Amino acid sequence: MPEINLTETTATAPEARRGAWIPALIDWLNGHAPAIELLLLALILLLAAGLRAYHLGLKSLWLDEIFFVNASQQGGLLGPYGALSVAHPPAYLFLMRLVSSLSQAEWALRLPAMLASTVGVAALWALGRRLFGRAVGLLAAFFLALSPMHLEFAQEAHSYALFATLSTLLLWGLYRAAQRESGEKPAQRGRSVRFWLSTWLPFVLVAVLSLYIHYYALAAVGLSLLMFPLFLLAASASSLSSLWRDPAKRRALLNLIIALAIVGLAFLPQLISQLAPTVIVAGQRSVAVESGTLQPVFRLDFKAFADTLVAFVTYRPNWASDPLFFPAVTLLWLAGLVWLLARRTAAGIALSLWMFLPLPLIAWFAYRTGFSFSPRRLLFILPVFMLVVATGVTAIARWGAAIVTPKHPSRRPLVMGLITGVIVLAFIKGSYDPLSFYYRKPKQDWKTLAAILNTQPSDRDAIALLPSANGPVQWYLTADASVIGENLVGELEQLCQEHDAIYVAQATTRKPLSEEDARYLAENTIQVPLKDLMLNYRNCRPQAWYGAGAEKLFALAQHDRLSFAPIRRAQQEFETLSAQFVQESIQSEQAAAAAQAASPTATPTEPPPTPTPSPTPPPVVAADARSLLAAMVREAPDDPLTQARLGAFALQEGASPAEAGQYFQRAIELDSATWLAYELWANSLANTGQISEALQLVDQGLAVAPANLALQTMQARFGDAPGAATADDAYTQALEAGRSALRDRNWDDAISAAQQAIALAPDRYEPQLVLGDANRGLNEFAQALQAYQRATDLAPYLSILHGRQAEMLARLGRAHDAIAAGLTAVAIDQSRWENWYALGRAYAVQATIADPLVDLASARLAESALLRSMELAPAANQTPARVLDDLRAAVARIQAASPPAASGAADDPAARRAAGQQSLQSGNADQALAIYRALVEADPQDRESRMGVAAALAALQRKEEALAEYRQISADWPDFPFASIRQGILLEEQGDLAGAIAAYQAAVRIAPDNADAHFTLAYAYRRADQRDQAIAEFEAGLQLDPSRDSARDALEALQVQE
Repeated sequence: MPEINLTETTATAPEARRGAWIPALIDWLNGHAPAIELLLLALILLLAAGLRAYHLGLKSLWLDEIFFVNASQQGGLLGPYGALSVAHPPAYLFLMRLVSSLSQAEWALRLPAMLASTVGVAALWALGRRLFGRAVGLLAAFFLALSPMHLEFAQEAHSYALFATLSTLLLWGLYRAAQRESGEKPAQRGRSVRFWLSTWLPFVLVAVLSLYIHYYALAAVGLSLLMFPLFLLAASASSLSSLWRDPAKRRALLNLIIALAIVGLAFLPQLISQLAPTVIVAGQRSVAVESGTLQPVFRLDFKAFADTLVAFVTYRPNWASDPLFFPAVTLLWLAGLVWLLARRTAAGIALSLWMFLPLPLIAWFAYRTGFSFSPRRLLFILPVFMLVVATGVTAIARWGAAIVTPKHPSRRPLVMGLITGVIVLAFIKGSYDPLSFYYRKPKQDWKTLAAILNTQPSDRDAIALLPSANGPVQWYLTADASVIGENLVGELEQLCQEHDAIYVAQATTRKPLSEEDARYLAENTIQVPLKDLMLNYRNCRPQAWYGAGAEKLFALAQHDRLSFAPIRRAQQEFETLSAQFVQESIQSEQAAAAAQAASPTATPTEPPPTPTPSPTPPPVVAADARSLLAAMVREAPDDPLTQARLGAFALQEGASPAEAGQYFQRAIELDSATWLAYELWANSLANTGQISEALQLVDQGLAVAPANLALQTMQARFGDAPGAATADDAYTQALEAGRSALRDRNWDDAISAAQQAIALAPDRYEPQLVLGDANRGLNEFAQALQAYQRATDLAPYLSILHGRQAEMLARLGRAHDAIAAGLTAVAIDQSRWENWYALGRAYAVQATIADPLVDLASARLAESALLRSMELAPAANQTPARVLDDLRAAVARIQAASPPAASGAADDPAARRAAGQQSLQSGNADQALAIYRALVEADPQDRESRMGVAAALAALQRKEEALAEYRQISADWPDFPFASIRQGILLEEQGDLAGAIAAYQAAVRIAPDNADAHFTLAYAYRRADQRDQAIAEFEAGLQLDPSRDSARDALEALQVQE
């Protein structure tokens, strides 16, 4: 609030009578100014504390915090504290040592910074009040309380917040000393020691503590030599020459030198013990930069200054994020600076030195030594910056009041208050987005990364840490992990051959990977980005896609309260890749099954036993609309209905009508009669209040399709056409009667009531929906479809109507139309279980409609849609589960009755074996076992079917029976190695590595010319740490098959270990 002083204003009698309340109000405010000031200060401090305590422990400790806290726990209680002692004084490290001994929770480690930052707000009030009065002090404290940059370091386990607070107190102590020195009376000279202590002791204590908190305090304390003379001039309003002419000022300068000498002596132990090594390290880095062996990570240019200004105002990536707030605050700061230099020149120069001089000095030091530079290193300047902004506010308020009330000086204080209030409200509004951005912005997310690594990998998985992540992640990590050296590709390949999956962690802000390593990770792993980190995942299981199982990681990497867009983008890329892989795998399955069934004789072939076989499709997972639409775009990018669905999905995801309109416009360009695009687009415009634009779009659609009922209805609705008002009550009663009959399952009564409501309001979709539901209850699917289609014509933007259509079309056997309607329903709203249920039924019909053939692709899509429906449906609703069970039973029945390829009679062994193999691959092991056993009963010498029986038993987890079957096959066919290999794989899965090696050895003895047998045995030897035997088997296998690069890499890795 501005200072109010009436002593310089007078008013005429008429003016006094008209505005008598104004002086009375001002008198009251002046009379209660101390109490009001303290109340406002208390509110500001509560605000500051609340903002700084909010979500104090939510975000992960980031790299600097982890290093700082880790260093505080090294060495003795009083130091030195590890390697960071070179860069940081011991005081805050000691404080962290004490805090971390009590609790290592994020909130506890950040609590000292939070408290120091809140005290810093009060310190700025004290400084501003002493320099420029109550109003400036309160405004500066309020602005600092809302500062995102100050808030950032109030929630960081580091010394920056405390150093900024101590720097503010240093200025307060320096100006206080200047005031006391200027106001010294002759009587006080006899008590000079007591006077000196009362004047300079606060400055000395704060200066010493600052130096033991942060080395940049050397700049702050050093600036006191320049600022104190200016403060003397400001405090006494005297001329420059008085500094050397006035004995009192000369004595004050001498007292400053004494104070600084005491500060230097107090800092001397640290200077000798720790700062000297720091200087040596800095000197070495400077020489390295000059010689070119160390590249500077910072460039000293205008951008560095501009970035600092943006950080002080908004602490956002660039000023364009706040195009009004940033220039407004910058103008306030410039106004304050101009006013200070013009009206309070000495104080203005002093504060300018504080703001401008450290920046080039610290930036130059960073450039010369190759250290990084960021605005956080200048946090101690931020309070003075806000003080100048507050001065600018009061200056503008004075200027504005003088312009607005030139003839009524008595009203000037009130106008100043109003202008100040408006600016403060604008500042609050402008601060909202930067503050929200800060709270949503994650820190380097080591906590989430470690949480994933601690919980997700199984005993058969491996965790690999790149050097960039090895140190910091250990703060949170409890699981065992190995550190990858320079041979990233070779070491990861070796881990993958020995484990089911690997999780690779790296930090993206440190030394980048080589091009080769980066390409390897991009092509062979799924990348899950976190803030400044990357988690790479690879599924190494035989017969598995390398991305299988990664879907759960994206959900774990996201945080409800923090926003990190790259996670969502990476998830979308994964979903698209997964959908593409599933589609390709299905096509590969169908082609292989057809080729095998068409062959006149079945040639027994065993899957290769090496650790890198070709992949098979992952298990069916619940569908999502994004992947389905992505597949549609790949198959038919120029289909207008696909583009319309993309527009609907964009609206569902929160896009604006203009953003979604790009898809609708594309659909209309492809086919001007795509009525769904007009209707969905127009409805989205109307929902956002753009009625005229919606009407224009409807008119455009009607010009192409004048008979379209939906567009006609929209035209009437948007144009406020009068309805049948006399039918409102009767219509409502009829509609409620129909709905009540539906709940009571009185289908005939529901139909009668719906028809009555339709007669009263033919342009309403609700009675059509009731009519359709009633006919569905009577299994009158054709009549239900007609009602749903009519309802959809009236309200095409409702997904449930498209879903109902899809269900009826599926029940009527019209699979293609049902799928189209179901996809539209899901594109409009993927959160309704009914839409996924309808789409699942549609795909199920498509999968089984060609009995005795099965469309495997449609069957998978049906399963995934029904699984999604089950997830969304209420727990008591078993309808999607029943339909899914029926689908699986139907597919199994059709496959058992007739293999997918039309190969001849149903009793053809080759065809039946193909059916068994297909059942086994689709997860129906019971069905496969029945097929294979029937074949064995018909021909006990059918070795392939015997192997199928064993494989089906293994899939059913009946492993002892499977082992017995493999042993019997080996006994019946002593020259057949693959039964021994399969036996070894099962034994290894049970943990019997020695037994597995014996089985693999038997396979090698049976087939010494089979490279796969040698490689399988070699990998088993390696897992058993029998390196010599492994090397021998790898070499034997490579002599038979030199093209096996993975085996050659494994051999070379073993030879290097020797």
